[in-house]
Amino acid sequence: MIHTCHLDLREARTVNEIIGRTGSGDLFPVLNTDVGGPDTTALDTGRSRAELADRKNPHPAGFPLHEYTWKTVFLHSLVGRAEGLGSNLFGITEREALFEVAFPGMTPPQVETALQAIESSDGTFYLRLQQGRYYASLDPSETRALASIRGALHGEQVDELLAATARKAVRAEDGTVDVIHDVSVPEHIKDNTRRPVLALIALDADQIDAEACVTTVGQNRPREQQNFVFLLVPEIVHVKGEV
Repeated sequence: MIHTCHLDLREARTVNEIIGRTGSGDLFPVLNTDVGGPDTTALDTGRSRAELADRKNPHPAGFPLHEYTWKTVFLHSLVGRAEGLGSNLFGITEREALFEVAFPGMTPPQVETALQAIESSDGTFYLRLQQGRYYASLDPSETRALASIRGALHGEQVDELLAATARKAVRAEDGTVDVIHDVSVPEHIKDNTRRPVLALIALDADQIDAEACVTTVGQNRPREQQNFVFLLVPEIVHVKGEV
């Protein structure tokens, strides 16, 4: 059998015919972002949300479960849009989706799992479930979009951005104070500068020995100008000796 989900929406001529005849040109971003269309490869990730979901939770037989299911929801959102959920043509119920998508080798419970993934935090950006019907919306989910961005960030990127922001927060514009960034040990703080030194403790320092930073420039090396040292310690860094 040929199901709705078997339509190749990656092929530009097919998509232009379907989108053009239904007057749904504004849904191109939904197709490319959530399902997979002719321009999906131009996205930052190079893959649709359905592709990412199928890579994360692959079907045992290799079927693109999420793409098939979400494509069916998308195609049922092309007509009746003016009336929205007030039209029986707009959107698709869970029971209808199970009937349209399932086939030998891809069972209704598996399709149901793909439908439930639409509402998950790392699901679709534009597909929705409301009043018992799944449909495509033009308004992206900001929560899921932000969750996707956070998921794509690596710890090193976050640390570097925070460190760069901290360096910009305090600068020695007039030259009356020496500002030293990313300090984590006494050796990082210069001595005998003949003017005050403001040491910005690094955000990723687990603990700082404030007394040692003021009184020494390293192990067994006393600091001569102790009164010139000031420390700016982030709240997330523990100061030795304090609770």
